[in-house]
Amino acid sequence: MAPDLKDDLDIDDLLEGWEDSLPPRSQERSRPAPSRSAGGTETLRFDCSPSDLPLFEEICLRDGIATFQSQFTDAFQSDAGVARDANFLRGLSLGHCEYGARSCRVYPFVAEIPAGNPFWTGKDVLRTLKAKNFRSEHIPSLDATQIEFPGYNPDSDNDEIHNDFAHQHIFQAGQDEDQPEIVGRPSDGAHGVLQRYVEGGKLWYTLLHTAPKPHEGYDFSEFVILFAVGKSPGGERCVGVVTHQICHNLCD
Repeated sequence: MAPDLKDDLDIDDLLEGWEDSLPPRSQERSRPAPSRSAGGTETLRFDCSPSDLPLFEEICLRDGIATFQSQFTDAFQSDAGVARDANFLRGLSLGHCEYGARSCRVYPFVAEIPAGNPFWTGKDVLRTLKAKNFRSEHIPSLDATQIEFPGYNPDSDNDEIHNDFAHQHIFQAGQDEDQPEIVGRPSDGAHGVLQRYVEGGKLWYTLLHTAPKPHEGYDFSEFVILFAVGKSPGGERCVGVVTHQICHNLCD
């Protein structure tokens, strides 16, 4: 995201005008299915062109599970540990992203942890997720094994990776504004099931901006890709979920 805002440009009006052209949340659930590619997989576009994704490799749906195009091409049958992870992920009760302007579907996700990558630090996690051009002015070190939420920092380089459930954007966290009787806790729902499954109960939450696009003289990212992942208890894999969301009013 460009830091050089123009004084005479009303960014909120600009972004709201752009959002008006998008389908409302109520219509999002009937969006077309992901594009089908060779080999019976479905490529997840996340409303972006491949070159705009903040990832070195595209993600596809394979047998109902999101993964990188080059991974698990045997439909998760390579060994018992992989099959166990796949069965677990298929059993997660997932809906749509809890926060943001659009109702975006949440997908179960698995990825191979690269050889020699212990999946201990933020940097390890980003490498496993094939993150491209991760930028944050607010995270002191990606070599930490525990990272606090870096805060809401609009108009800056503000990609996110942290371990703070209260400040992730995928699952209900805390009291629901419209239904105060609903209080999202880490142990609840699909998040709780996932947290109890992964090694040490440790989850990493990431927010990665798509490539900025020019809009009336100002460059901004239209979307973010969101992950919540932890280490599989049965092998060198990370398991979790992936989705996307409109950037405006979420992190800009």
